[in-house]
Amino acid sequence: MALHDKRSSKILLRSPNWVGDAVMATPVLRALKRSQPACRIHVLAKRWVAPVWENNPDVEQIKYLDGPHSSWFSCVRGLRREKYDLTIILPNSFSSAWLAFWSGSRKRVGYVADHRAWLLTTQVSWIGHERNWPRPQTYLNVAKAAGVDMDMAGEINFFLKATGEELARADVLLNVPEKKKLIGLAPGSVAVSRRWPAARYAQLADELARQGYAVVLVGSGADAAVAQAVAAHTQSKPPVLAGKTNLREAMAVIRRMALLVSNDSGSMHLAYAQGVPVLVLQGAADPNVTGPFGANSRIVRAPGIACAPCVRNECPRGLECMTAISLEQVSSAIGQMLAESRD
Repeated sequence: MALHDKRSSKILLRSPNWVGDAVMATPVLRALKRSQPACRIHVLAKRWVAPVWENNPDVEQIKYLDGPHSSWFSCVRGLRREKYDLTIILPNSFSSAWLAFWSGSRKRVGYVADHRAWLLTTQVSWIGHERNWPRPQTYLNVAKAAGVDMDMAGEINFFLKATGEELARADVLLNVPEKKKLIGLAPGSVAVSRRWPAARYAQLADELARQGYAVVLVGSGADAAVAQAVAAHTQSKPPVLAGKTNLREAMAVIRRMALLVSNDSGSMHLAYAQGVPVLVLQGAADPNVTGPFGANSRIVRAPGIACAPCVRNECPRGLECMTAISLEQVSSAIGQMLAESRD
């Protein structure tokens, strides 16, 4: 199906299930709209990741996969009523294709994975090198298979935008003196193997405070314990907002930052997608696949890590890829990025 050959179509986009992956999928919406401006796009997402898609001008409606009063059957009934022309399935799970199949969508496009090829009307095959593509490109490849004219789609554009009310709420939460620059630290990550030592984050927080910057610790509820541990080992006692904000508030808080220092985590994606400079402390993972992306992003990593690239969540080698990143390296990179932002 060539999208640009139709005057209008109703499209369901099945969102990835993790915040960072959902952010990396936002360029698909822009590509769809540029290829066929008249199309109507609904997004189907888990509730914890749905806020990524809010306030997006290309999204007509958000559908929720889960909730206190919903079931698989009620979800299917609701989707069938919409009579979708096309479903773009970005997760590689069997369950995501199974739901799309029962939704009644005329066309269902996704990667061949998890024994689900028979559920797809257009099967996108993995070629060996595609697994090493940047994640946004792998998502756009599904859109291309669905008929998106990639010449019309243009550049890869991420979209996250906090509302004025959300930014005002962030200002109240932060309470930063007007003359101070705000630097955020995101010491958590779902994967333990991606965390720079908490003790070094504490040293960094104190060093930045001595230089006159306002410092705040951010992250999800899962990151709260790590952030609290960092704050407990500081003399400056920076405020901890990790676990105290919802996803939209976290976006707005990060939007107010002059710089975010982060592990490979959801916070990293929330920063670069909003144009906020982000310094990522990268271990053995492949940054070409999961980022950070964007002109204002920079990576600090230890050279010569023998086990790179690595996708393990638990490290069998004593986290040498993270512990080898020195405080001096990070401080120097922060200084350079802040100087560049003043130019």
